Amino acid sequence: MKRLSRAIVLGLLGLSFFSGCATLFSKKSDSIKIETDPAGAEVSIEGRKLGVTPLTIDVERDTFRQKYLTIKKKGYETKRIFLEKTIDRTAFFNLGFITTALGVTSWGIDVLSGAMFEYSPGYYSIDLESSEETTRIKRSPEETGRWIERQRLVVASFENLKNDIVSGGGEWLSAYVALRVEGVKTSSQSLMNSIQKHSARLIEAKTPAQLFRRLENLSV
Repeated sequence: MKRLSRAIVLGLLGLSFFSGCATLFSKKSDSIKIETDPAGAEVSIEGRKLGVTPLTIDVERDTFRQKYLTIKKKGYETKRIFLEKTIDRTAFFNLGFITTALGVTSWGIDVLSGAMFEYSPGYYSIDLESSEETTRIKRSPEETGRWIERQRLVVASFENLKNDIVSGGGEWLSAYVALRVEGVKTSSQSLMNSIQKHSARLIEAKTPAQLFRRLENLSV
């Protein structure tokens, strides 16, 4: 009877020790930064509201569940973003003793608990698209015509426009600014200041459509 009790105690201590080893190298959650253009979008995960952008959230690691972010902002299309996972590099420290009972147990706990899989990337930058209904309500026929002209300009001069943004001015950028401020109560300089303030994000645009959305979302 004493031997049985001792075996149970030792077994419990062993499991506690193994669990400690599993969490020695791997974290239980990951921080993810989320930004949207424009800012102020509501972020939720599995129906639970987390806050508005820009924000940083902590997401608990999980092996089997697929987690999605839902991004909502009035007047914009709702986005659903899949959170990607990869193997945490620190988990490979357990390889040093994987051939032992300790190593096998440690890796097993990491896998089952999700500690081995980290959420990566840790940063999401999301461009929100105006809903068609909002676009129709806010734009007059004249404004719609200028909007189409600006879109064509960005598509035709994508690389040249980015070069102008980098240099702080140029023929193509001036043409876009002129179309943007026409018919609105703002100055060209005000828009140029906004473009320069967000220049790093603008020149990161991979496609004409992405650059156009980012330019159009700038406040003037």
